[in-house]
Formats: sequence, C-alpha cells, structure tokens
Amino acid sequence: MRVRVLYFGPLKAQTCCKEERLELPEGATVSALLGACIGLHPGLSASRDSLLVAVDREFAGPDAPLRSGQEVALMPPLSGG
Repeated sequence: MRVRVLYFGPLKAQTCCKEERLELPEGATVSALLGACIGLHPGLSASRDSLLVAVDREFAGPDAPLRSGQEVALMPPLSGG
C-alpha cells in the first residue's frame, strides 16, 4: 500500500523534503511507518518517541492501522504558551 507522509517544522530540514510517498506492506501500523521513515532518514530516530502523528488529520498512536491512500503527518512536539 502507498501512503503520503508530510513532514512539519524541523523535520523538513532533517529529511530534506516536506513530503514523500512510501510503500508499506498491507496491514502496516503507524509504528511500521515510523520505522520506514527512520530507515530513509536516520536523523529522525532521536525524536521518534516524541513525534506527534496524525493520520488523515486525526492524532494517531503507534498501533493505529494504516490504509492505502492515507495522509500521515509527522510533527515535532508542540510547545508554547
């Protein structure tokens, strides 16, 4: 299956792209997607546990299943006041 991954904030600089399309096996989860992204962009590994993930604009946990055609946004932790 193919999903569209969007990178926000400093993740754009770490990956040198703002979006990309990834091929994943059927039944893949958010955790599997993160592993694939880190495989392509090893610099993301340091922030893996603090990344916010949204699937089709809704926050999702590591066990959330993915389907072909979905949009997955990866964001650094939010801060501010």
